[in-house]
Amino acid sequence: MQTAMNLNEIAEGFGNPSLGTQKVFRQVLEAMAHPGRIIELDEWVPVEGLDEATTAVALTLLDYETSLWTDLPKGASALQWLTFHCGSPMGTSASEADFALITRPEAMPRLEGFCLGSEGTPHDSTTLILQVEQLEACRGRRLTGPGIKGSCDLDVQGVPGHFWSSRKDARALFPMGVDILFACNNRIAAMPRTTDWEELVCM
Repeated sequence: MQTAMNLNEIAEGFGNPSLGTQKVFRQVLEAMAHPGRIIELDEWVPVEGLDEATTAVALTLLDYETSLWTDLPKGASALQWLTFHCGSPMGTSASEADFALITRPEAMPRLEGFCLGSEGTPHDSTTLILQVEQLEACRGRRLTGPGIKGSCDLDVQGVPGHFWSSRKDARALFPMGVDILFACNNRIAAMPRTTDWEELVCM
């Protein structure tokens, strides 16, 4: 039996939805155009269980036409908030969803468990919104590829050990693959399928 949604307990969305989504959409595009670059978002709203950047990206990219898979537990206030403000149909499995919102990346599936698209329709793949513990422009991994001048360093904390190896495997399937948006506090960084990475060796 489905629990009725208490509208009085649901946090608000953007104060000005049109202006808020426009601002964040431009910043998401900037992040995707420059992989590894950390962008501080101008607009966000506080929601229990979600970082500010996660809520801002969700309000901007999700709607009733985009299916969503998330690891949020049933009954969570954050899940009710997403349902109310975004209206995304909840995907029955990670492999079928247009977007995946992951708040506990340490327990996330391997990337091949999401939709990677096909050679004919690579755009049908899942876009991951990955809420992580730390996002810093240093150490970690060295990123290269389109949109990056030379290289850039990005430290992402909180992802499981299999994340980087499965990301390497997915990169080899290009043009298929997944595009990733990391979210941490009020910051985002992108790692589209075109981006290569190597682990930095400490001397």
